[in-house]
Amino acid sequence: LAADITAEVAHYLVAEPQSIPLELELDGFLIEGELGPLHDNRLVHWRPGKFRRHQLLQHWLRHVVANAVEGPVTSLLFEAGQGYRYRPVAKAEARAWLKCLLGWYRLGMQRALPLLPDYCWLWLESFARSGDEAVAWGKAESFWSAVSIYASAESQDPFVYGCFSFDELADSEFTRLAVELVEPARM
Repeated sequence: LAADITAEVAHYLVAEPQSIPLELELDGFLIEGELGPLHDNRLVHWRPGKFRRHQLLQHWLRHVVANAVEGPVTSLLFEAGQGYRYRPVAKAEARAWLKCLLGWYRLGMQRALPLLPDYCWLWLESFARSGDEAVAWGKAESFWSAVSIYASAESQDPFVYGCFSFDELADSEFTRLAVELVEPARM
């Protein structure tokens, strides 16, 4: 399996990898560092298993930052059995999404926010399939209360459990966070 992914990814890695220096000021925040490696204006990520939802969100963040600073950048993600592509995002759109994220970050420094990637993703997928918020909440609630190796670690995390009950999630900014921050990362 890992050999299959390596073979699939190899032809994207022919170009010499480059790094982008980051220095971006948005809404009083300074984002500094280095982002890479880029291969022909592509961020390429792979893993022998399946990407977890929080990893896809991390890759989306890297993708948006690269487009906000460098642009246009495509991101390719390869996992067991499939691949994903994040198409370039216009600089203005990338910066607008980052400003939204930083606004939530600023608020999150004052109080706990219900940004739970697994639940946001599950809720969004269920809502997209059914078109019914009640159905989406029912699916998320059954996932929250499940105790198994397949249940999300988020509901088992003592910090999350101490901050939010499932009923509080349904009455919080959860859906706004899901739509504003997680929905763009879904493929």
